[in-house]
Amino acid sequence: MAKNNDKETPEQKHMSAKNDWRFVNPEPPCQKCVHLISIGEQYSSTRWTCKAFPEGILYGIWARHTRHDKPIPSQVGNYVYKSKIAHLDDGDYVCTFEGEWLKLKK
Repeated sequence: MAKNNDKETPEQKHMSAKNDWRFVNPEPPCQKCVHLISIGEQYSSTRWTCKAFPEGILYGIWARHTRHDKPIPSQVGNYVYKSKIAHLDDGDYVCTFEGEWLKLKK
């Protein structure tokens, strides 16, 4: 009979939800931006487009490695991240580039 081992193997540890970026990181900031044109693949920046990057959003922005609070030389126009407003029962909220929800003051 095989011995029960409570320790995770390196493969199990790597695949657990607490270590999987899809579960610990919020969705791309682009999903909450008013300038978003199209949503692409779920776990990659492929086919994500916006007014600033109509040919494809840069991976660094999509993955939150590069802030987009100032225009970038390779983009179109002066578009930068601007949150959509979420209208909920208890008020209106915006989402920061980092993924934090902030309640708007009335």
